[in-house]
Amino acid sequence: MAYVGNDPFQNKSVDTAQLADNAVTGEKIVDDITFDDITTTGNVSGSVSSTGSYGRVEATKVEGTLATAAQTNVTSVGTVTTGVWNSSFGTTSGTQISGSITATSSSIATRFDSRETDMTLATASIVSNESNMTLATASIAAITASISTTKTDISTNSANMTLATASIAAITSSVSTAKTDISTNSANMTLATASIAAITASVSSLKSTSFAGTAGTETVFSGSVVSTGSFGHLQVDGANFTSASLARAIPDGGISHDGSTADGVLTYKDADEATVESGLTFGTAGLVQETNVIRKLIVSSETENTTATIFTINTTNPGAVTRYGAYSCTMHTIIGHCINCNPTATLALTTQFAHVNADSGGASTTAVVELGKTAQCGNDTGMRGIGTVTMGASNSGNYAVNVTLNADLTGTHAAASYTQKTLVELVWTGYVNAPTFS
Repeated sequence: MAYVGNDPFQNKSVDTAQLADNAVTGEKIVDDITFDDITTTGNVSGSVSSTGSYGRVEATKVEGTLATAAQTNVTSVGTVTTGVWNSSFGTTSGTQISGSITATSSSIATRFDSRETDMTLATASIVSNESNMTLATASIAAITASISTTKTDISTNSANMTLATASIAAITSSVSTAKTDISTNSANMTLATASIAAITASVSSLKSTSFAGTAGTETVFSGSVVSTGSFGHLQVDGANFTSASLARAIPDGGISHDGSTADGVLTYKDADEATVESGLTFGTAGLVQETNVIRKLIVSSETENTTATIFTINTTNPGAVTRYGAYSCTMHTIIGHCINCNPTATLALTTQFAHVNADSGGASTTAVVELGKTAQCGNDTGMRGIGTVTMGASNSGNYAVNVTLNADLTGTHAAASYTQKTLVELVWTGYVNAPTFS
């Protein structure tokens, strides 16, 4: 057991005084001494002979021969300036080896010369191939252009073929139609030929027939004749018809008129005379039943809830002192809301107004008054009904009065328009000419 000093105490601490310079001498170290760790900031000198192993040895200079120089612990080696460096190059890149080869073997030189010749030939081949590639590229471009032109020509020819096919189809159809027409015309010609033959035979038969003879023995032909020609003899119902017979069938002078009322309606009086009724005329004003009374039916279709002129009463201006006159207009109107539908509705009303023209030509018209109106009636007035109905009259100048109508249609299925029929009864006085309607 090693110890320091004279007393062999194990694990004895050594103080600083004991470790002062030259304080520890060989005589004081007995046996071997073992240190777990040595830490110092100075130098530790001496000689050591050991066969032990060290985890790490650091030195600025190592002399002698390394028994195992290939140890992996030799991590850094300086430049080897002398001696022989034996090494095998591994996969890891190393420092570039530079220098010069002083002599080349004859076999290597020959091989290099051969390779240089081969490289010269290869270079010439590459230049030749580049020229050939240039020519090939130009050829390919020309072929591509030709193919493009061919495609265009094919497209054009395809369109032309389509037109040609359509033309051929049209020609074929025309030829077929022509063949049909020729066949039809051939049949018609056959019929015409047969008809001509029949007519020729009939004419021949007529030519051989004798029309002469005594009464009752003549050849009789029956049929209808349209002609402006002259006939020597005409029989009607087995009797001879002459101009005298025709005169007896029509009264002398035709039908005479009894009366001279303009536009008067003719009524029967006797076999050769008609009466011209003075109290019943028919003209532009319509049917006039009595003198100074005109009746006319006005029918139209109108847009609902829109004021529309349904007719106009016109009087003339003869001038001078005969421009005066007056009339009363009574209107009986029926309104139909989709009268041909289901459901439907209707309403009737009677209205009236008066109009006067002074001798000076000035005019005045009263408002339209309602003489009577029914309630609306229908099978479902909630769906189709008639609300407010208004008649109106207003002057349009001194010699025309416009009569208007407005009807409001109601209901969930109300139509956009309605029909109206108005029987107008006009009683007039004073005018030289009777009022007219438009």
